[in-house]
Amino acid sequence: MLPIPVELFVALMFVGSALLAGWTLTRFHRLGPRTLAGALATSAAAMILVSGLPSFIDGVLGSGIPSARLIVVFGLAVPTYTYFFVAAGWFMRVLRSMLGGLR
Repeated sequence: MLPIPVELFVALMFVGSALLAGWTLTRFHRLGPRTLAGALATSAAAMILVSGLPSFIDGVLGSGIPSARLIVVFGLAVPTYTYFFVAAGWFMRVLRSMLGGLR
């Protein structure tokens, strides 16, 4: 197996999360907030999750669970960053509709 640098892995994880978010926004286009207050609330929730992620990661890694690194990546990081990108997409959709863009 060919090892890859950590920086490349993290960058690919972000790209994968953004692609998942793009698919979610496209596939479930009726989901999400339709008001600025709702978009701000979901964006704030996403930022809170991202800022709390290091604590969750430390807890999982310190628990002694087998394959904790896989759980951190695929159980915590990817879903958190996917939600972060989805919330950003919802926020941009609300801004676009407020500025008179297409729905």
